Amino acid sequence: MPIMKVNMENDVKKSILLVEDEAILAMTEKMSLEKYGYSVITVTTGEEAVEAVKSTPGIDLILMDINLGKGIDGTEAAELILKDHDNPIIFVSSHTEKEIVEKTEKITSYGYVVKSSSITVLDASIKMAFKLFEAEKGVKNNERRFHELFQNMRSAVAVYNAVDNGNDFIFIDFNKAAEQIDKISKENIVGKKVTEVFPGVEEVELFIVFKRVWKTGISEHCPMFQYKDDRIEGWRDNFVYKLPSGELVAIYDDITKHKQAEATIKESEAKLKSYIENAPDGVFIADEKGKYLEVNKAACKITGYSEDELLNLTIPELIQEEYLEKAGNHFQSVAIDGYAGAKLGFVTKSGEKRFWNIDAVKLSETRFLGFAKDITERRQGEEKLKESEERFRLLTENTLDTIWSTDLNFNIQFVNNSIIQFLGYTPAEFLGSNLSLFTPKEGLKALQEAAENLISEYKQGKIIQQKFEIKQIRARHTNLK
Repeated sequence: MPIMKVNMENDVKKSILLVEDEAILAMTEKMSLEKYGYSVITVTTGEEAVEAVKSTPGIDLILMDINLGKGIDGTEAAELILKDHDNPIIFVSSHTEKEIVEKTEKITSYGYVVKSSSITVLDASIKMAFKLFEAEKGVKNNERRFHELFQNMRSAVAVYNAVDNGNDFIFIDFNKAAEQIDKISKENIVGKKVTEVFPGVEEVELFIVFKRVWKTGISEHCPMFQYKDDRIEGWRDNFVYKLPSGELVAIYDDITKHKQAEATIKESEAKLKSYIENAPDGVFIADEKGKYLEVNKAACKITGYSEDELLNLTIPELIQEEYLEKAGNHFQSVAIDGYAGAKLGFVTKSGEKRFWNIDAVKLSETRFLGFAKDITERRQGEEKLKESEERFRLLTENTLDTIWSTDLNFNIQFVNNSIIQFLGYTPAEFLGSNLSLFTPKEGLKALQEAAENLISEYKQGKIIQQKFEIKQIRARHTNLK
């Protein structure tokens, strides 16, 4: 019966390197394999086999005889090839001794075919070798991907084997992130007990979780905890699980900076709360509808309401009626611009009308902070001062005496209306001029002495008046008189 040619996968011929020192046998096997659809290259020595793999690209499989005469044998050639190349190798030999077969199995596990086997058996072995090779290549690719993922994860990963019946654990792997977080290299910890590398681990919850997960096989999240020993200190967050192989895995993150930021925020919030609570001015926090959410002691004091009472009120309920529109505009300005100030009239619980200076800021879309300073007495004082200033203005404007004021250089800053009657000047002509234009030297000298005396006395905290006489002053269109 003629030998049938087998259709190779995708109709692409597989290239086989046949290493056989017997020329006739090599030729026979080459012809048989080519009829089965393979492309075959033959060499006769181990050295030629090594060189052929180096110089010939695309060799898919090697059929290696063990006894190759002088020089290196098939097992030695296979070992040299596999140092630099990943080729499936099937040993072909007339030897069936156990020690020979076991020797080849230590080198590669793609098969061992006895030379007396038929081409059908050899072809089946070759096909099986290709399948094994593809499967192993897939496994290696997966391992490579896993290793890259393992090493480049942002989270730290440590892998352990349990010892002492699960009472301790030995490091078997440690990724780069773990090295950075725990400030120790993989080489210095693999093979060591976790209690040796991290002497404080037995004092934290994580070690209990390790034991429990190893015993039950149920994954656990270990709540964040602080670890500290003589070498390192920090906060960690762990997830621990057990592999089907029995190995324990811990994936963890360094959350030290997060905890420090959290502590800083809490400290800032505590300081802010203390400041607000003890601030001398009233502090009000309201929502977007103007309802009070938080108030301090000073707010209660200036309104006369208790804290609970204020928290049941809204901003408009404290505003004097004539200031409601202004208060609404102020609130809108804060909502839009983020900050606004205003002086508004409020009504206390007793019905007393008071005036506050309000500075408000927008904390968020639903929270607004306002500082209120009671300026009622100051406002009343300002009003009285205005009234006093108005009375003084009326008095000076309507007195028959001539009144003027100057700066220290005798530049005239104010004159009243009687100057028209007295000297014939209008106030506008007098203002801004220097008194030397209207006063002789003797008169100026008297003014200077009086001014110096006044300044000296003022520096000593005294309020005095100085009387002096100017005998001559220039009237309009006249000489000094």
